[in-house]
Amino acid sequence: MKWDDLGKHAAQEFSRRELPPGFLKVWDLLRSSLPPLCRKVEEGLSLLSSCRLPMRELEGNRRTAGPPIGSVAGVDQHGRSIYVDLDRLNVKRELKTELTPGQIERIEALHNIFGDVDPSPIIDWLNEFRYEIPVHAEDELRLWERLGRVYQDELSDRPGMPPDERSLLYNAILGALNFTELGELLSASPLLKRLPNLERVFYRVKSDGL
Repeated sequence: MKWDDLGKHAAQEFSRRELPPGFLKVWDLLRSSLPPLCRKVEEGLSLLSSCRLPMRELEGNRRTAGPPIGSVAGVDQHGRSIYVDLDRLNVKRELKTELTPGQIERIEALHNIFGDVDPSPIIDWLNEFRYEIPVHAEDELRLWERLGRVYQDELSDRPGMPPDERSLLYNAILGALNFTELGELLSASPLLKRLPNLERVFYRVKSDGL
């Protein structure tokens, strides 16, 4: 029912008695102010919508359980979680460890293992370990070697695994490091529900002491 219709209805209802001047004054005010006010609100909402910054769709492979090598977690201007390349942040990081020839060989082996899901160049892998103090660099290297074993074991159990599933597997392995329960991992990374035998991956990581 429109405001004019409401006014007619009210006039009919109260036609048999004298209307108080205050009511008539308020009614005239409502009729004259509310329709323009509603139009102003609609115009304002339309302007706000047109001024909103465009939001680029995130690439599917950016929604990962852990940051890629050489990246850190961040937030964009829209409040979305993203991974940012450290080179773009102009962050100067201090090299703290001189890797041994044996460690370099082990890191190169890891680079080969994860090369199909992490396109980072070998220099980025090496530098990530060089930025750690020596004891942490070795601990981090052993951690990645155990993750590499889980990844290779899963690939052996999944012959002919397509590239998109390999990416999910990689993210599941990294994500399992950060959560104690499978449900927590799925809440943080719902896309992992697409990975067959996710539960096996999760507990395979946990059974390796990770």
